[in-house]
Amino acid sequence: MTKQEILNRLKEGSNEVLSVVYKQYREEFINWSVSTYSLDSDDAKDIYQTTIIIFYENILMKKLTSLNSSIKTYLFAIGKNKIREKLRESGKVFPSNDVLNEAFIYEEETVDTEKEHLYDTFRLCLDKLGDPCKSVLISFYYKNFTMQEIAQVFNYKNEATAKNSKYKCLQRLKDCVFAKTGTAQQ
Repeated sequence: MTKQEILNRLKEGSNEVLSVVYKQYREEFINWSVSTYSLDSDDAKDIYQTTIIIFYENILMKKLTSLNSSIKTYLFAIGKNKIREKLRESGKVFPSNDVLNEAFIYEEETVDTEKEHLYDTFRLCLDKLGDPCKSVLISFYYKNFTMQEIAQVFNYKNEATAKNSKYKCLQRLKDCVFAKTGTAQQ
């Protein structure tokens, strides 16, 4: 069944098709939410439920009549926004003032393929960095650790050493992202 046929069947109120869509992406969404955003499994399940409801309501209210992206991409974009809301409520959102932060938190509700590509590139480069760089950057930007906390957690000599390490890791990440996207650093 094509994505347009799925949307049409859902618009007609097909619970069977809704159940298929729900089951098709559930585990992947939960695993992605837990690994990418460090959500606990229960929160990830709740957010997926909300995501499916929003998706279905958008179809019924004719806000969503066709898709340029896949259903999965659309669902994950909704989910990213719900995750971001959850993280903001718990104080775990970091500033979104540069392109890397924008890629990490991805705030568009509608799917923007350029931002989606940037987000995917960012995640790939972050994974490529490996530890301790990946963990240091996530601790600082995502978990809002202070330099003092990072120094303690990662056994750096002092805050200045932690700050220097974070800076070098961020530069490596930027180099990777900009090399893969073909844009110049600002």
